[in-house]
Amino acid sequence: MLYAVEAEKNEVKQIRDKAIVETIRLAGLRVEEVSELKIDHVDFKKGSIIVLDGKGGKYRTVPMHNNLKKALKSWLGTL
Repeated sequence: MLYAVEAEKNEVKQIRDKAIVETIRLAGLRVEEVSELKIDHVDFKKGSIIVLDGKGGKYRTVPMHNNLKKALKSWLGTL
């Protein structure tokens, strides 16, 4: 999937798509969980992501890998 993301010619789309793929890959979130994430669910200081309504309606906190932090910060910088 990362190869497909890197092949994207539009830089903004590439950064966005990398953030999505890395969130799925490095945080272990499901596609639906990623689509429902809000910016305030991401805590860069604590290095975690809060999933409010995961599988089975469960709440959980997921640690963030450093590469995921970089990808999310890059994407947020394009907004």
